[in-house]
Amino acid sequence: MDYETRWKQVDKLRKLPASEKRIIAVAAILLPCTVVGLRLFGFKRWSGALNQWARHWQWQRIGEDEWQSIRRTLYLMGISMHLSPHLGNCLSQSVTLWWLLKCQGIESNLRIGVRSFGDLLQAHAWVEHNGYPLNEKADVKDRFVAFSEPVLTNVNPNVEFEERAK
Repeated sequence: MDYETRWKQVDKLRKLPASEKRIIAVAAILLPCTVVGLRLFGFKRWSGALNQWARHWQWQRIGEDEWQSIRRTLYLMGISMHLSPHLGNCLSQSVTLWWLLKCQGIESNLRIGVRSFGDLLQAHAWVEHNGYPLNEKADVKDRFVAFSEPVLTNVNPNVEFEERAK
């Protein structure tokens, strides 16, 4: 990539609102931390820690409506993945996206599905909003059999935040 192209990219980043820069920075840090956290502590303990941290990391949605905020968060997470030293796998990326949405008060579910491929059993993780896959193609449910219940959920996350504030 030449210098001029790189400078244009940096200039685009510089012009983003502070709320969007924060999401890029947090995602760029959280993704490799999630890779390490999942390996060191396991899914249950790491996701529990993220749930606790989300109580202190609430911010406004970055779009005018829920779907615009989701699309923008996906876009910003894509940018952060270019800045992150480790891209992780589908599980760490999905956990990171789920947490970013939770901090904005957007309902989402982390789903895990499996499929057999010859003698192998393959697993895959993705995030859904109202049953629609966000970080995966819409046919993911045709390619993987999802567990009956979401692995992580933040249905009505603002209700939980309001209850804690009382």
